[in-house]
Formats: sequence, structure tokens, C-alpha cells
Amino acid sequence: MKIFKILMVCILLIMMIGTVNAADNAVQNDTESLDDSSNLLNSESNGDDFYITQNESDENAVNSNGIENNDETTYDNRYYLFRGDCWTTNNNFESSASVTSETPSDLTVTGTFRTENDIVGLYWNSEDPIQHPYISYGNRSDYSGVTLDFDYEMTGCMDFSNSRINIIIAANTGETYFITMNRFIENHHISIDFDNLTLLPGNSYIDRNGQGVIVDRETRLDVTNLKSIMLSLLPSNFVESGSQYRITENENFTCKISNITVGNGEISNEQLPLSPHQYRICEDYDDIYNLNPMRISKEMRKLGYVGWVDLYIGASYFYEKSGIAGDVITDMGFNHNRTEKMVLNKDVPLNTAFRAWLDCYSRELKKNGVENLIISLSMENMQCPQSWRQMDANGNFAMTGWSPSTFFYSPCHEDVIPYMQKVSEACLDIIVGNGFKPILQMGESWWWWSENQQPNQPPCFYDNSTKAKYLAEHGTALPEYYNVWESEYDRSVMNWLNQQLVHYSDALREVVKGEKYIDGLYMALFFPPSVTDADRVPPMMIDANYLVDAYSPSKLDILQIEDYDWVISENPHHQEAYTIGQELGFSADRLHYFGGFVENPEYADQYWKLINQSMDDALEKGFEEVFVWAGLQVRRDNKIIGHDEDKILSGLTSPTVTSPDYVSVDEKFRIAIHANEWVNGTLNVYDYSNGEKGILLASDAITNGISSVELSSKTTGLNKFYLDFDTSGGEYHLIEGVYVIENSENITADLPTEVETGSSVNITFKAPDSPLNSLSISVDGNLPTYHQVENGEFTMAISNLPAGYHKISLKYYDQISGEAYSNTFKVNVGSGTVIEANNMTFTYNSNEKLVMYLKDSQGNALKGNEIAVNLNGMNHTATTDDEGKATLTIDLIPGEYTAEISFSGASGYLSSLANARITINKIDSQLIAPSISTTYNVAKNLVVTLKDDKGNVLSGKTVTVNLNGKVYNKITDAKGQIKISVSLPAKEYSAKITFAGSDIYKSSAKTIKVTVKKATPKLIASSKKFKAKSKSKKVTVTFKNNKGKAMKKVKLTLKVKGKTYKATTNAKGKATFNLKKLTKKGKYSAVFKYSGSSNYKQASKKIRVTIK
Repeated sequence: MKIFKILMVCILLIMMIGTVNAADNAVQNDTESLDDSSNLLNSESNGDDFYITQNESDENAVNSNGIENNDETTYDNRYYLFRGDCWTTNNNFESSASVTSETPSDLTVTGTFRTENDIVGLYWNSEDPIQHPYISYGNRSDYSGVTLDFDYEMTGCMDFSNSRINIIIAANTGETYFITMNRFIENHHISIDFDNLTLLPGNSYIDRNGQGVIVDRETRLDVTNLKSIMLSLLPSNFVESGSQYRITENENFTCKISNITVGNGEISNEQLPLSPHQYRICEDYDDIYNLNPMRISKEMRKLGYVGWVDLYIGASYFYEKSGIAGDVITDMGFNHNRTEKMVLNKDVPLNTAFRAWLDCYSRELKKNGVENLIISLSMENMQCPQSWRQMDANGNFAMTGWSPSTFFYSPCHEDVIPYMQKVSEACLDIIVGNGFKPILQMGESWWWWSENQQPNQPPCFYDNSTKAKYLAEHGTALPEYYNVWESEYDRSVMNWLNQQLVHYSDALREVVKGEKYIDGLYMALFFPPSVTDADRVPPMMIDANYLVDAYSPSKLDILQIEDYDWVISENPHHQEAYTIGQELGFSADRLHYFGGFVENPEYADQYWKLINQSMDDALEKGFEEVFVWAGLQVRRDNKIIGHDEDKILSGLTSPTVTSPDYVSVDEKFRIAIHANEWVNGTLNVYDYSNGEKGILLASDAITNGISSVELSSKTTGLNKFYLDFDTSGGEYHLIEGVYVIENSENITADLPTEVETGSSVNITFKAPDSPLNSLSISVDGNLPTYHQVENGEFTMAISNLPAGYHKISLKYYDQISGEAYSNTFKVNVGSGTVIEANNMTFTYNSNEKLVMYLKDSQGNALKGNEIAVNLNGMNHTATTDDEGKATLTIDLIPGEYTAEISFSGASGYLSSLANARITINKIDSQLIAPSISTTYNVAKNLVVTLKDDKGNVLSGKTVTVNLNGKVYNKITDAKGQIKISVSLPAKEYSAKITFAGSDIYKSSAKTIKVTVKKATPKLIASSKKFKAKSKSKKVTVTFKNNKGKAMKKVKLTLKVKGKTYKATTNAKGKATFNLKKLTKKGKYSAVFKYSGSSNYKQASKKIRVTIK
């Protein structure tokens, strides 16, 4: 009887484990994924027979990890066994569970138990559930030499230390093994050594024929071909029963696993991320609820998806639900008799599993270049209350075509809108908390019509809430239509039904546009094939479901259009998808297009071509964003969108890193990477000590997937390096380790670093004088040869080494002291090389390049090699092209230089040196300054312009002007000019102008003539009349200079009737003459005169003097 019970349980377990690959089997919408869970639900535990109690002694416990330092896992961009973000969950439908991570070395399972028989499995799958070759970790089924260690904490569930908890191991050959977890636990730390996994007497397993077996002696497990490892999570009140489920009060639980450490666990390197493209991705929680959101977000980023993500929260897994405690679920099949045993909780919008999942997903999306996360809701749910559901006039529920079905709920039920508002707000609160703006999408909202109920396909307007509301508002019963194709129907009724959906949309809009959120966006997903296509949609349904008032630019920030039915059937109506948004009043920048989806992978090639074309057309027609529906199909069908899919997948190479196993102190070595040829960017290598990225050590360009850096170290032991790949696709990193061996002072070896092909490598080894010394010499990692060292010295010639680099490792052991020393030397065997470089003479700033050619001893060009140039104390590198030519742009100031050119050698080619003399001449300068002529007392600028030989002005330079014994030093302005104000006595001068030159420009000089002419003064006087008898006959004249300024102390004369009078101007420039002796009546000519000076010309003024 016991064997029979074990067998029954084992069969159920096989069924359960068979569903582990849930991501592969997940379907394209919310409900089909539940159908896949039916196998799991049919494989419930048979209690004690399932979780067989073991009584192993402590001495049988496996607690040692046996990990060596160089095997211990470092969680970088490598895939490792048991990496935290690569675990999955599987559980019966009554329970809820999700797995999340904060780092790749931890995971947390969060969920809810709702029956006393619930089982949640935490799975590690040897073959990745994600099969897309660019983002899959592949398959590692051999666990030989693997060790696994981690810490754990559990609340709300049975502790791993309970003897009823098993680790369940399935083999690809068909066996399934059950081993109690408490064998591996000490102080909440689990340590498993797979090489020492055994079944103890009394343990059980299922053989490959499905037969239950109890072992009678300790039996070692064959771990070379395992399929999966499952950790069981059970409610604390777990009851074993394989025939029924008893509903309990909901119990939330968490299981946190941390500090995951794996020995010998490497699977593969991750691919470098593809560069971001213009397409966006949609995800459906019902498709990926059992996958870790950290991994999903990261893997889709590697496929180039950034910017926007549309997350449909589904209809089957996000909500909280409960049943009547004590009620029994007796039907093990997955159908509505079973699902109806529980109903969603309208007061608690999200279950704990989805809350944790969405929090992790939105947090990780933010890290991976996503700027906008859309929360998408639909009007369907698998376990909504029956009173919420749309119905036809015969009382049948509105059901989708999936099995088991979800149900469309009525917008008229009083609880529906408040519940959906709570769901919206709860989701938005989570994503806003992680830095996203609130964005809400109303998914396809419509009244259902039962297309599968032929021939009438009745509409589903007749749930009690809708009928009651219509009656209350109209005073008459809602007209009943049993045939959706009736041509005679009341359009006002359809308009009323239409407005109920509009009201539903407005209510959702209130959530995101309310006072709680800032900058919220509201959008709707519109599916014209099921709404406006008159060839397939009955007229009354078009009237009821075409929500023109909801799909309005005044209510929606963005209208999103999806038409996959038209696309994959090549329906001519497809073109309407590109214009219907504009017809509704939306500009192109407020329109999104959704491309997809491929329900059946059998038609993937055909449908993806049509979908890709539709998305390209949408971009060409100006749609602001184009989304791919959905991530499940992209991963399932191995799609690369936005890049050359054939090129990427046909030439796919896992990024590899090469480095020496060990080097000596200060020995130069290289770390090189080789990735896919489309990868370009920068390789940065940092020190990595104590688990933290340190200082930058070296950088190199990644060109066509190839890069390398040269390093050395003074630190003995394992040196770790953090390799950061900064590419157009984003950042990616790996950790690489190199052992550094100390060079001992009492061991030396002389050998060349390079020899020509055909020559021997002569080694001279010296050691302390001791009669018992031995030396091993290994070439290129081959088996060593052993030699006795006599008198402290050993000499050996290694000949016939082929061209290329060779590693010669020496290990010395002093048998008396017990000291051992090692050293490794690198020797390059090859042909000689020559560097050709001509001397150069040119003028500064002429963009000349130093041209160098690298050739072998036969004159053949050597391409792709790095040449080093030391020029003016700076080190430069250049790489030779197909002609062996390398160039270096010369950017130095004028002078004489020597370029020291070197080639350090390459595999099969020896080093070489060359020098090139470089003469850089200064640029000619020129002074431009015209001669000037001015008048005394009238200032004028002497303008000088400094230019180079090409006529370019030179600013900021010092120009010197020597004028009349005074030296002026002026700085040229932005126009290359200086200005000197000339205010000198009247005379002719020479101005000597010089530019002394600079580091870049030659000197120049120029002399110009400066002429200052005498000024013309002015005498101002008026004719006068006097009486003959007047005793005073004064005549006044005013003397002014050429600027009209009165001049004092100037001697003037006045000549009247042959007599000359003299006077001097006063401070006002006035001179007064008294003609008192002029008494004879008459008219006289009087002439004032200024005889001139060194700066002023002569001047005169004639007036008439009348004596009466």
C-alpha cells in the first residue's frame, strides 16, 4: 500500500515538474496561460506520500561547499547556475506567487496561500525557459563539481528545515528524486555539494518508467544530466490530500534567498546589448507572471527595447481573491466548476505577488532605459463575481473563446468602476514610486456578442445591473435582441449602451487626471477590426462599441490603434488603421500603433513579415510610437526587430574574454574580448577589489567586436578586473581574474623576449647553490620537462618553435628548504620587421600627417598592427591599414622634433624601431598700416592690422609702434587691430611698426609716414563807426584756433591809414586797439593780422572804420 501511495504521488509530481517550462508554454493572452496550468493543478500533493519524511543523521548532512577561490561565482554579465534572476515559479491556481530580485545573487518569492493543499515550486531549469538565442542562457544539465550555498528567511510558510520539505530533482532520463531539505541546513544557511548528493535508505524516487521506488541503501545520484531542481514552498498548515482542496483564510508568505554562491557554475556569457531602436515592447503579466521581472527587463533591453513599455496586467493573476473557508474543491480538472470556488476581492485590488512583481519590474525598467511605463487594463476577468458579468438575453455569460474562459464585466454594475479605479490607482502608485509618470491605458472596452453561438450570435447587454439602470432611467425595460444581426433595432438604445462605456472610460480617466498625480497621461487601445469593420461586425455592435465620445482628443492624451486581425489576414481594411485616428481628430504625435500578434507559432514566418511591414508603414506615416505585441511572441519566435535579424542570429557569438592564467609581478599581459562583429564602443578595465569596482586601469576602442588592453600588476595572488563594455547598446560588464606570481630574489632566468624564426631560445637559469634542486620547464602549457640543477645554474636551448608567441613557464623547487618558486616568460618567435618613415618639413597648422609603413623582412605590408610613436614627450598609437600604413596627425607648435617610432612586435613578427625628423616652420605674419595725414590739434588714429600669410587676422598679439620717440605696445583686438591716437605738433614723422613674432608666427616690421599739417586760425571782427570828437575809439578782434577755441596771449596787429597798432589777446581771445588819434572824418580800411607760428598758419581780417 505504501509503495502504491508513493507511486501515485510521484506521477503527480512528474506532471507538476512537466509544467516548469511555463514561459515556453505561456500563451498570447491572459486566459490561455491558465489552461497550461491545468497540468500543474492536476498534480497536487498526496500529502505524506509526496513529502516523505527522512531521518538522516547529522553525519550524513552535506554542508561543505568545497569552493576554490578561482571557481567561486562572481555575478556579472555571465549566466551561472542558480543565478537569482533566472529562477521561475510554478503553483496551483488557487495560490499566487512571484519571484523577484534586487541583485543577481538574491531572490524573493512573494505570494498567498488560499487552501491547505497549496504548493508553490521555485524552479531552476537546466534548459532556459527563454529559448531566444540572443537572451537565453542555453542548457547546462551536467552539475558535476557544482556547489550551491545560500542564506534564507521565510515568513507565512513552512520553514525549509521542516522534514516535510523536499528538494525535488528531475533528470532528463526520466527519474525524479526527493531529498529532504533539512539535510543541507545549518542556521538558515543551505549548502549543497552536487558531487555528494545521495539518496539515503528509506528515500524514494520515480524511475524512468514512472514507478515509485524506495531505496534500501545509500545511493549516489547521477548529476550529469539533470532537467530541473525544485524547492517546495508550503503553507504552514499544509495538509496532504490528493483528492481535494480545502479552502482556508488567505495567508501571505515570503521566502527570501540571499548570498547565492555557486562553485563551478558558469554556463555562458551574456550577449552585449543591441543598440536601442525605434520600436517599443508590450508585455502581458499573464504570460510572464512566473518569470523574474529583473531578468525580463534586462533581456528585453538587450534586444534594443527602450523608451516605452506597455504592460497589460492581464485577467487571471494580478487580483486578490478568496473563497469560503472550509469549502472543498473536489474537481481536480481546470474548469469553471473549479475557478468559481473563488472570487476576486473587490476591496483589495492587487494580490501581494503582483504587487512585488510590478514593484520590481518598474524599478528594473527604469534602470534599463525605459522612460514611460503604461499600465493597461481590460474589461475581462476570470474570477469576477457573477453579478458583474455581461449576459445575453437568455442568461448566458459573455465568455471569450479561450479555455477556460474569462468573463467580460458590465460597466453598469455599481462595484465595477470603483474596483477598476482602485486597481488603476494601486498600479500607478507603484510605478510612480519608482520614478515613472502615471500613464493609464483603457484596453479594449466593449459590449460582447457571442460569435460562437451560431447562428444568432446574441449580444450581451442583459446583466441585471444594465437592465435595472436602463429601466430606472427610461421607465421601460431594455429591449431584448436575441439575434445580433437584426437590421431593425432601436439606435437610441445602442447609443445609451455606448455611453455606459464612455462613462466607464471617463471614470478611469478621473484616476490618472485627478489631483493625486502630476502630468498623468490617459490613453485608450482601439481595435477597429472588432468595432468598425462592417464586413464582420453587426451594425448594432458598431453603434454600441464605437466610442467616439471616449476616443476624443479632448479626453485622451494618446490614441493607440491595434489591428492584427486585418494585418495577418492581409485585409484591405488594414489601411484604415493609419487614418482612423486622424479622422477622430488626433494629430500624428498623439497616435501609437500596436503591431502583432502571432498566436500560433506555426505561422510565425508568414505573420511576422506582415507585422513588420505594418509597423514600418506606421512609422513612415508619422505615428509617434510603434509597439510590438508582445514580448512573449518576440522571445518565442526568436525575433530581432530594429536590427538585421539574419545577420545577428546567423553569426551569433557569445562574448568571450581571453587572459593568461597567471603572470609574474610587473609582467605585462593582455586581456582581450571578442564579441559579435556589429559591436562597437569602448572597453574600460577597472581594478576590482573587495567586491567593488575601483580605479580605471586601461581603455581601448571596441571595433567590430574586438578589443584588448595591456596591464601589469605588483599585487600577488588572484587579481580581479572589472571589464566594462560601453557600446551603442548600453553598458555590460564581466569580472576576469588573473593570478600574479611573485618573482623571488633567489631565482633568475635569462632568455630573450623575441628571436627570429629558426633560432633557438637560450635559457640560463640560476638558483642558490644546493645539491638537491629541481627545475621544470613547460612550453605553451604542455607537459613539463624536469631537470636537476647542479651548482646553481642550468642552461637549455629550446629550438624549432613555430612563429608566434610562446609561454615558457619555469618552476623551481628547493628540496632542502622546501621553497618553491615560479616564473613565466613570453617569447615571440618570428620574422624581422622594418618601419619606414620619411623626415618632414612643413608650416604650422597645415594638417600634415606623419606617414609610417610597417613591413616584414620581405617588404610585405603588415596590416592591423599597432605602432607606437613618442613625439615631444607624448605617447601615441596608430594602427596599420591594408597597405601597412599608419598615420599620425602632427599637432605641435613650430620647432624641431624627433619622432621615435616603435613596433612592439606581434605574434610571428619581431619588434622594430625608427626615427623621423620633423621640422615645423612658423607661419608668416604681415603688418598692414597706411600712411596718415592730419592737422595739428585734430586727433587721428594710426590703425595697424596684423594678419597671417593667408590674410587671417591675428588677435591677442603685441604690436609695437615707435612714433616721435615714444614707444607704444598694444594688444590686437578681435579684428587683429591696434589703434594709436596721433596728436603731435605740425611736422612730418616716421612711425616704425614691429611684431616680434610668437611661438607660431614669424616677426614682421613696417615703417609709415605720419604728416601733421599747420592748423588754420580765425580772426573775428566787425566794422566800426566813431564820432570824430570821441576820445575813445576802441576796435576789438577775437582770435580763435581751428577748433573755434579762443586763444590768449597771442600778438596781433592792426594797420589803419598806414599806421600799425599792436595788442595781445586776453583770456577770452580778444585784443583791443584804441584809434583815438584817428580824428579826420572819412572811411578807412583796417586790417587785423596774425603772423603765424610753428603750428598755425598766418591769418588776417579786414574791416571798415568810419569817422563821422
